[in-house]
Amino acid sequence: MSSCLRASEDGWVPRAAVKPAPLPIDEGDVVEAIADLIEMESAGECERATVSLGPYTAYVLIAVLQLSWRHPDLSDHHKKMIEDIARPLATLFGPPLAASIELGWDPAFDQPSGNSL
Repeated sequence: MSSCLRASEDGWVPRAAVKPAPLPIDEGDVVEAIADLIEMESAGECERATVSLGPYTAYVLIAVLQLSWRHPDLSDHHKKMIEDIARPLATLFGPPLAASIELGWDPAFDQPSGNSL
């Protein structure tokens, strides 16, 4: 099915004709809260988050972060944030998983959809 079409009650219609649902929250409040977080983090005025992950979950998290890293509209700043999370996690793995993680940063080694564990 074409990515230019979207399902609706009236069948398939052009995407441009379908309006998104209104947000149940005030977008301005979210933007303001994010700006506050950026300021707090830059000033060192916040607690650092710690997360405990099992090895499989860590491996999958790296893969998901790599996928988001590929988004064409992602800024270089956000790409660096992703790498600052994923690359240290990758050091937990030895061969062959470390090598497969490294391949995940290189689009030359992308695999067709549906070829996953």
